[in-house]
Amino acid sequence: MIILVFALIISLLLWTYSPESSFLIILSKLVLYLSLIVLLLSHHPSTVAVMPEKIIVKRPIRKPVVIEKKDIIQISVTRNENRSLRWPTRLVFLVTLPIILLRTVERIVRDLQLEAAASASAKLSLFLSQSLTVTYLLVFFYYFELRAPYQQTLKVTTYSNLKLWIYTEKPEELTKLLNFGI
Repeated sequence: MIILVFALIISLLLWTYSPESSFLIILSKLVLYLSLIVLLLSHHPSTVAVMPEKIIVKRPIRKPVVIEKKDIIQISVTRNENRSLRWPTRLVFLVTLPIILLRTVERIVRDLQLEAAASASAKLSLFLSQSLTVTYLLVFFYYFELRAPYQQTLKVTTYSNLKLWIYTEKPEELTKLLNFGI
């Protein structure tokens, strides 16, 4: 969330203080898309290796996190709230996406026809700003779909106040491997 706010501020500053047909206007739109790429990569599914004495979380782009068993305060199995919202969310998404996509394409075509004499950078900036809503919607739906299939989550809390949610089919197996009673 901090990344998105930071990207929004940078984009607004670039857009405000750049000349009309400048490359900086396109860059102000691209910054918002770059924040989505960072969001996708940082929330990409991690690989978790559970051993009797430690948990190793291998994350893309970042270094692995090693949690020793002695650092763990609590392990609890909780119900995944996203699972109960899975089908209503999918239904809302499948209804709204075509409507938003159709309106976005219509707006882009209409604006490009009105701006026929505009420069290529202005047309690209227009396209990027109009398609941003659809792109954000797709990314957030993907983010939701990564977590929705699992009925339960394994929540690990450490002494350093690190909270780790592991989405897995069988969380009980992981707690048995760590010899942690729930």
